[in-house]
Amino acid sequence: MVHLVIHLTREVKFGGPVAFRWMYPIERAHPEGSIAEGYLAEESITFCSRYLSKVETVFTRAIRNDDQGHQNHIEEPNNLCPGRAMARKLHSGVSVPKRRRSSNSDIDEKSLTQAHRYVLFNVESVSTFREEHKRIVKGRSRRIPDYEMNKIHCQEFADWFKKRVACMEEEGDEVAKDLKWLARGPLRTVKRHSGYLVKGYRFHTKSERNH
Repeated sequence: MVHLVIHLTREVKFGGPVAFRWMYPIERAHPEGSIAEGYLAEESITFCSRYLSKVETVFTRAIRNDDQGHQNHIEEPNNLCPGRAMARKLHSGVSVPKRRRSSNSDIDEKSLTQAHRYVLFNVESVSTFREEHKRIVKGRSRRIPDYEMNKIHCQEFADWFKKRVACMEEEGDEVAKDLKWLARGPLRTVKRHSGYLVKGYRFHTKSERNH
């Protein structure tokens, strides 16, 4: 509005007399279709909904893509895989089955390795083992560049970590149950889902067929 007075002269040149293009009479004659009426209705509804109890409003209803924040004790502190697979939706504490969106299948060796590697490289409790393995790889040759060291570390860490935990158990060291499960790796048989809800977004998988 501060710049409006500057542009008034140009507006008159371009648009002609104000009376021919002024929306004020139209809005006053038909307030139900005016922008001001729309704002007023929205603000009134918003104000009233804040004081309504036991009524679903825009402030109380669940979001459409509610991931429900289901995380286990490993995922939560490490912010791993937050979200909910699209298979069943919890409603009032009761699991309500919907159309079939999941199936069991076996994954290939490459996907299994990638899934195991992703978890091991993102869990905080494994960080000390990751640093130890990096020192071992670096100790093989002092001239090895960093990118080559990271590549070897990425490829060999899962197998090394499994043997390292097994060695600790044989020596009688106390090993946390979480580390034992992480060293064993994921199951080959997994549940596939057609979609996933995470942080308010909905993702769907797309089938790929070889032609």
